[in-house]
Amino acid sequence: MLAVLWLGLAVRPCWPADPGRFVLSAFSLEYRDGMALVSLGVGVEDMEALRVMLKDGAQMELSSEIRIVRPRTLLPAAAIAEREFSFLLRHDALTRDFELRLPRQTLADDSGPVFRNKQLDRLLADTVERLLIPMTPVSSFGRGVRYRVELSLSLRHTDVPPWLSRTLLFWSWDVVPPSSYSKDFTYEAQP
Repeated sequence: MLAVLWLGLAVRPCWPADPGRFVLSAFSLEYRDGMALVSLGVGVEDMEALRVMLKDGAQMELSSEIRIVRPRTLLPAAAIAEREFSFLLRHDALTRDFELRLPRQTLADDSGPVFRNKQLDRLLADTVERLLIPMTPVSSFGRGVRYRVELSLSLRHTDVPPWLSRTLLFWSWDVVPPSSYSKDFTYEAQP
C-alpha cells in the first residue's frame, strides 16, 4: 500500500500542468418566444493541458447544474427551474479526433449526439462555449421580482477503476475544481 502511494506521489510531478479553472465566456439570461433561456459558454484556463491529458487517454465528464431561484429573507430560496446535464469528453486514438457527447443522462448512456473535431479548441468553441439552455416559461416570473441564476460546474475523470478510487480515498479525481457562479436579475415584462 505504501509503495503504491509513494509511486503515485513520485509520478504526479511528471503529469502535465492542470487545466486551471473554468472560464465563462458567456453567462446571461435571455427571453425568446415566451421562454427564459440561459446563454452559457464554458472553457478552461489552460486548453493545452486539457488537450495533453485527453491525448494521453483521460476520459472526462463535464457536469453542470443550472437553477433559477427566488431569494427570500427568512426562508430558503424558492426554486423556479432546474436543469442538469453532462458531457463526455475523450480523444479517439484511432481517428485522432476529440469527441464530445451531449447531453448524457448517465455514463452508460451512449444515445446522445457525438461531435468530433481534430482540434480540441475548435470542438469546444462549437459546442460547450455556445450553449443556449431553455429553463422555464416567462409566465413563471412575477414582474418586478428579484431572481437569481445559479450555475455549478465540475470536470472529473470518469475512467477511474473502482479498486483505485477506494484505495486512494483522499485523492481528488477532479480535473478542474468544482465552481459555482450566480447572477441576480429583476424580471420586467417584455413588450
